[in-house]
Amino acid sequence: MSEETKPLREIIEELIDKKASDFEISKAFKVAIKTYLDSLNSIFEADFGREFLYRHTKELDGFLIEMYKYIIRDSFDNYAPLANSIPITLVALGSFGRQQLAVHSDIDIMLLYKEVKGYNIQPLLERFLYLAWDAGLKIGHRVHEVGEITEIAKTDITIKTALIESRFLYGSRFLWTELEGKLKQVKKTDTQEYIDAKLSELEARYKKYALTMEPNLKEGIGGLRDGNTLFWLASVLYQINSNKNLIGVLFGEAEYRDYRIGLEFLFKLRNAIHLIAGKKQDTLLLQYHRDAALKLGFKDKPNQKAERQMISKTLRSMAAVHRFCLPIITKLARKSLYGKHSIGTLKNARVANGFFVLKDILYTRFSNPATDLIVAVKTVIWLSNAYDYEFDASLIFYLSKADFTKQNKKVSKELVTEIFAGKNSYRLLKLFYDADILDKLFPNFTGVMYLAQFDGYHSYSVDIHTLEAIKAIETCSDEFVRKTYDGFCHFERAFLKLIMFYHDIAKGSGKDHSIKGSKMFATYSKGLGLSDEYTELGRNLILHHTLMSNTALREDLNNEKTILSFTTALNDKRSIDMLFVMTVADLKAVGPNVHTSFNIMLLKDLYHKSLGKLGKNELLSEAKARLAKESALIKYEPYKELDAQLKKKISSIYSALFFIKYHPEKIVSLAKKCASTLDFSYSFENNEFFSFELIAKQEINLGWLLGKFTHLDIVSMDIFKLFDGAKYFKVSFAEKLNDTELPFAGELIENSFDMSKKADFKRPLITKKELKFDCEHSESYAKMTLDTKNQNGLLAFVIEVFDELNIDIATAKISTIKNRARDMFLIEKSSGICKKKQTVIKALTKTTKSNLT
Repeated sequence: MSEETKPLREIIEELIDKKASDFEISKAFKVAIKTYLDSLNSIFEADFGREFLYRHTKELDGFLIEMYKYIIRDSFDNYAPLANSIPITLVALGSFGRQQLAVHSDIDIMLLYKEVKGYNIQPLLERFLYLAWDAGLKIGHRVHEVGEITEIAKTDITIKTALIESRFLYGSRFLWTELEGKLKQVKKTDTQEYIDAKLSELEARYKKYALTMEPNLKEGIGGLRDGNTLFWLASVLYQINSNKNLIGVLFGEAEYRDYRIGLEFLFKLRNAIHLIAGKKQDTLLLQYHRDAALKLGFKDKPNQKAERQMISKTLRSMAAVHRFCLPIITKLARKSLYGKHSIGTLKNARVANGFFVLKDILYTRFSNPATDLIVAVKTVIWLSNAYDYEFDASLIFYLSKADFTKQNKKVSKELVTEIFAGKNSYRLLKLFYDADILDKLFPNFTGVMYLAQFDGYHSYSVDIHTLEAIKAIETCSDEFVRKTYDGFCHFERAFLKLIMFYHDIAKGSGKDHSIKGSKMFATYSKGLGLSDEYTELGRNLILHHTLMSNTALREDLNNEKTILSFTTALNDKRSIDMLFVMTVADLKAVGPNVHTSFNIMLLKDLYHKSLGKLGKNELLSEAKARLAKESALIKYEPYKELDAQLKKKISSIYSALFFIKYHPEKIVSLAKKCASTLDFSYSFENNEFFSFELIAKQEINLGWLLGKFTHLDIVSMDIFKLFDGAKYFKVSFAEKLNDTELPFAGELIENSFDMSKKADFKRPLITKKELKFDCEHSESYAKMTLDTKNQNGLLAFVIEVFDELNIDIATAKISTIKNRARDMFLIEKSSGICKKKQTVIKALTKTTKSNLT
């Protein structure tokens, strides 16, 4: 047999026979331990960790026992007494004592001894510890004389807890029996003080470790420590050795089985993370999700990656552990807190049959039967709204035992209203969630229960995020947001929380969750009997529930197009008010450090600016039409092929008329031309009529250019600012150029960039009443309209006046119908048009001998 396959005990025996040194013995142990630790991954993966904890504990037991045997053999030679005769016992503590030791956790042991004349105990214990350390084991140790156990346990609650979890490892059974007797006394000593301390630890853990998508598997809500706490309390009250001993006493076998299934998965996952990280790691960090999922045997599915399945099962398992442990822990604590002597107190605190209030907390008897789920829910809602108290965990137990049959699957409008109409909707919904009945009351919620969100943004799963959002509405401390929410009527406040409950309902469906969710709500709303008005309001809010945060946090709020696009989607103050409150709550529910005062400031800025646009019907109408055209553009295949930067530049084009007027094909074509143009580019046609298109990235003498074509009637002209400082011009005339004129068209366009040239044409006649100015058209632009008789050189004259006064045209829409020119110009306010208004009117309407003849 080779050295690699030879049992460790045999190797040690051979070394002892050879009179090997302690160093050689330590090296043999070290090699064997390293070989075992190096094989842990393959051992774990052989059955995806199903029997790993038990096997790992037994292996470590074996190493420690062999080390102890060697020390005794080496110390006494052939005269070693029996193990029972030596007053030393090796005791496993903590997770090692519970046989739940994770890979990289410390191996906690107690070296228990008894002072007996004739034994030199201390050198034996020291040699054992040094050997274990030299061999590479991470030993956490305590050394105690059996007589001091009781007193030590009184002084340190940590020691008391460790002793409660103790397990015989090897050594004197006589000493172990003596320890067991003392442990019974330890458990009975200072019971109330011990329970109080453990409940305080539990509360502190729950506050520190929220149930996020990176949960702490050991200390978090529903983590392994919940099961430990249950055992510690039950141990001091019932003198048990395992939670399983309480079957038929505090819970049934089926309940315990569901709890164990969740617990076993957490054990496997924790060990998987330890193996992957190569260190003690109890937090399921995002970086370990993929590897842990594969290590546990999860496989990718078409619509769900392995890691998403794994984290969902993790959250479901932790919820199951929490749902089982917390009510039982509460029940155990109650036995100690409210004994028979408190019956009179409880009677005085009774608020309903089987329900009572103590210290502002609503309790129920664990024996209180809840035969019908809907009846039980109605009872709890009534008590919550009537008394406004926190819920004791006994309510979780009460609701989880309620009967849910097909007959009561229909949740009425009245019940939904009661859930959301009170000021404690979050508290109720969280209770229903903890009792595992929330998806029974709201079947649509089933799809998002324990659903992970791997977007680098959300800290919580969809279900927890949804509940936290409702909590954020009810507990908002921002005065302005609170005032906005309080401004809704009673029904609308309830309605808004219902919308919040549904806002992410379609996540995980594989489709756009805003679109799918809005449709799901519309169906649900009609089933509840809500009016068409509120059904449409809710549908639209869910459809756009990310719009306000995306706009405020990602877009330029000084860009009027941004504000108009946002306002168009909501279209009325009530919708904007509701979305504002929803968005603040949604952000706060994302996770820590996302809801900041800066974000709220941006949301408020967008809120106020959007309200200021509600009366601008023309702008809103154009913005709405633009959104529809942009939606079509996004679906256009050639647009999809553009690079992201060019797409962004197209989106930055201010004019809504540009998008309304042109088809996606034209928009993409112009964008490509603009991107490739250095100074200017142009083209012209002379088929049925003459027209030219021009993209200019430098100043153009447009008045002079148009003046060269005054013998032709201008039928239409478009001017649009594009991007990169470019303007686009398209001018169409009523007639063609003749064969002698056409060759010079290109030369005229190219010469139009000489700003020193002056136009020479008859000045047209314009009256003041034919001009209209709107300086309040928008924040950035004023509008001028001209409705006058069509005249040769009319447009060239207007453009020349604008050029002379340094007035910048952003957009122009020129049309001539039945010898009547109806022209519209959007002018940059920054060019001073509003201050120059009278100067412009005077320049355009000035009469001369030439325009009177």
